[in-house]
Amino acid sequence: MLAHARRALAEIGHIRDISASRAKGGAQRLRLGVFPTLGPYFLPCLVPAFVARFPRTELILQEAKSSQLIRQLVDGQLDAALLALPVTEPGLTGLSLFSEPFRLAVPAAHPLAGRRRISAAEMSGQRLMLLESGHCLRDQALDLCRISGAEEVDDFRGTSLETLRQMVIAGMGMTLLPRLACTSTDGLSCIAIADPGFVRRIGLFWRKSNSRIEVMNSLGGLIADAARGQGLRLDETA
Repeated sequence: MLAHARRALAEIGHIRDISASRAKGGAQRLRLGVFPTLGPYFLPCLVPAFVARFPRTELILQEAKSSQLIRQLVDGQLDAALLALPVTEPGLTGLSLFSEPFRLAVPAAHPLAGRRRISAAEMSGQRLMLLESGHCLRDQALDLCRISGAEEVDDFRGTSLETLRQMVIAGMGMTLLPRLACTSTDGLSCIAIADPGFVRRIGLFWRKSNSRIEVMNSLGGLIADAARGQGLRLDETA
């Protein structure tokens, strides 16, 4: 019964793909999801490139936490989504595209602020402010804390990266920020971490039943080009 139900859902998703891929006037439509710790920093370079490459395709963006994006993909509410790896949902497939390194963000007056690089070992014992539960970035940061010996600040949970940034600027502590979120450093210092493991990998994912494989591959190539333009390292499959 479960196998039949999965096949039925896949067919429903396929029908939705066909229906939702067309907007008024016969133009193409693509519904793309992105999680909130990536979207504000990556979409400004991706969207203009998308419009130039696909002028007849309407791009509909949806920002949500990763768990919500995966559910919307499975339910056919999205055509594709940018997600942090690993993604284990059996009904999805995709491309691993690029890696984004983390930076240690400290207040401008902090003793470490003058450093350009810090080793993971030097982070041992440091207390970091992290995001609230539900953000994939929180899980990644906790994994990195375990690796380096850093600890989480127990009595604080940030609702967004911008909240964490402002708390650092106010001198309330330090945090980990993805490199793309370090473009504005007024009031804080973003220090590179000399450990290749302090990165997050980003990929493009869609339903296995999606028939628009060429479109997904083209979109993946466009995203990889945008990431390369931002100086990020591409994965071998990109």
